[in-house]
Amino acid sequence: MRLNVTAPAKINISLDITGIRSDGFHLLSTVMQSLSLSDRLALSVIEGSQSEIRLTCDNDQVPCDPSNTAYRAAALFLEKAQITAGVHIDICKRIPIAAGLAGGSADAAAVLFALNHLYPGKLKMQELMELAIHIGADVPFCLSGGTVLCEGIGEKLKPLSSFADIPILLIHPGFPVSTGWVFNAYDQMPSLSRIDTSQVIKAMKEQELDKLSLATGNVLEAVTFSEYPQLQDMKSLLEQTGAPVVMMSGSGPALFAIYSSSEARETAKKAIEKKLPASARLIMTETRDAGPVIIK
Repeated sequence: MRLNVTAPAKINISLDITGIRSDGFHLLSTVMQSLSLSDRLALSVIEGSQSEIRLTCDNDQVPCDPSNTAYRAAALFLEKAQITAGVHIDICKRIPIAAGLAGGSADAAAVLFALNHLYPGKLKMQELMELAIHIGADVPFCLSGGTVLCEGIGEKLKPLSSFADIPILLIHPGFPVSTGWVFNAYDQMPSLSRIDTSQVIKAMKEQELDKLSLATGNVLEAVTFSEYPQLQDMKSLLEQTGAPVVMMSGSGPALFAIYSSSEARETAKKAIEKKLPASARLIMTETRDAGPVIIK
């Protein structure tokens, strides 16, 4: 048996931190949004291999061992479902690594999704979600997909009105940022401004980008920018294109701009592509309504 699935990236259209649990995990209030930008995963069942997991990837920066989130997702699923067959996972990597776009989480969610289709009825959705949160905070959202308010440590999901087919221009600056470092640094900084998430949700429901710009924000942006000031320069370039909303996604370093039309996005891309450092990558994508899907 073989199955091909997508693993969509995400952006945080807002990101607020509301507290810290006793175990050190940060409590979030964040509106996450799936993108058409996605990795592609091919999963093949290996009969009689005693739960062996083989992982391959076309990007040599991706570890193909038990530290990989896709590998962990497969191991947890096979154990929970009591399946003795093995699985080969091949990842075609298109989402930039360590960029705040949930590339690793998306791959893990896609593995859970695919194995649940290869072995229907073995696990209930609630069991899949429990495995997802065990792997990482963004994995439950990536399994669900669409437009979602995520709270707690990422396990509390509230689907929101569709925000699909909105043109997005991403900048990946060409270097990774450690999520752990950003959250630790945030804890050392003085109290920052909070986000009115209810107003963010209202503006998105009405698709009023100017109102969204006034309401939204990412409390981690100041932390990452303080260490990587070149990100502020890139954000300014996006702002100069007239994009109503320009933000950093997650803990960074990826930046995104939301446009009212694909024509405006194309014009913006042409205006800034020669002004960026050679290491930076521009990606045109769109918002979408779904998480992983089966492809031919």
